[in-house]
Amino acid sequence: MPTLQKNRIFILLVGAALLLGACNLPDLNLQSVPPPSATPVREEPTEVPILSTKGIDDEVDPSPTAVASLVPSVTPVPTDEPSLVKAIMNANCRRGPSKGADQYAYLLKGESGLAQGWNDDPAYPWFLINVDDKPDPCWISGVTLEYSFSPGILPFVAPPPGSITGEVWHDICEHTGGEGGEPLVLGLGCAEGLDPDVMRANGVHDGFEGGFAGVTIHLGSGACPSAGFSTTTTDANGQYAFTGLTAGTYCVSFNALTDGNDSILIPGGLTYPTVGGTPQVTVNLLVSQNMAGVAFGWMWQFGN
Repeated sequence: MPTLQKNRIFILLVGAALLLGACNLPDLNLQSVPPPSATPVREEPTEVPILSTKGIDDEVDPSPTAVASLVPSVTPVPTDEPSLVKAIMNANCRRGPSKGADQYAYLLKGESGLAQGWNDDPAYPWFLINVDDKPDPCWISGVTLEYSFSPGILPFVAPPPGSITGEVWHDICEHTGGEGGEPLVLGLGCAEGLDPDVMRANGVHDGFEGGFAGVTIHLGSGACPSAGFSTTTTDANGQYAFTGLTAGTYCVSFNALTDGNDSILIPGGLTYPTVGGTPQVTVNLLVSQNMAGVAFGWMWQFGN
């Protein structure tokens, strides 16, 4: 075989060998874009924005225990709201928590006041109220008020004490005659409608009449007759007073024949509240009531 032909055969064999070697090289996966049928690879971003559920100026607390609950707490929380009351009708404001206490101020319907305390039954309380135009607080019945708080949140305030006051006055019937056969002529302060020869003071404290000073007055607990709770004497004008009293029933009395009263009153007799009889009056005192006018009229035997 000629030499040229051998060289050609050698070149062909070498080329075939190179071609077979290339077909057996490993797959280097150099594709930059996968074919449409391939699953895409997920890429993780380097920064992910977080949308907060709080305000834009708040920070999200990573601790799960710090997440605020939308359910309100059942634990009572003290309130600073004032204890306001509003009158649902014109309401008297009194010196104590009862209708017997002296009137001091009032709230007109629709007006409000600040409650400082309470007294009496919680279902029917009396409230101690500040009234704008008065320097001192006073008491208004809860039945005349509108309020949205429990009375028990306020301090329980003891009611002011009550009192009983009155007088023993010298009841006079001015008259002339009536003795030695002279006709009886009645004047100022005399009772009318009596027999022509009967003279008696009218049982009214007239302006020209004064009081008996130094008469000893007794106060008893309970209805009359009763004594022993307290004692006092009348002043220069015949006035007396028992103070510092709680609500209850009392007996006010005096004895014209004892306690030195005989030297002041005898001879004479009672003209008020009854004509004759025992000088005594039963008093039913309400809470904080200042019971005035518990009086006794006394006439000397001969009227003047």
